[in-house]
Amino acid sequence: MRFGEIVGLTRNDFDFVNNTIKINKTWGYAKRHTEGFGPTKNEQSIRTIIMDGKTHGSL
Repeated sequence: MRFGEIVGLTRNDFDFVNNTIKINKTWGYAKRHTEGFGPTKNEQSIRTIIMDGKTHGSL
């Protein structure tokens, strides 16, 4: 995951029943970008990933 994708995660992106995380947006943080939510780098960046047990337990 890219840094902006991690920072852009919200509660709605976590599915604790199916142990997945949706990556569908980023958080702009660099000087050249507007701060706030924005689209992913490209369409292929929109994905759902499996949440491992350690991550699930930490949240």
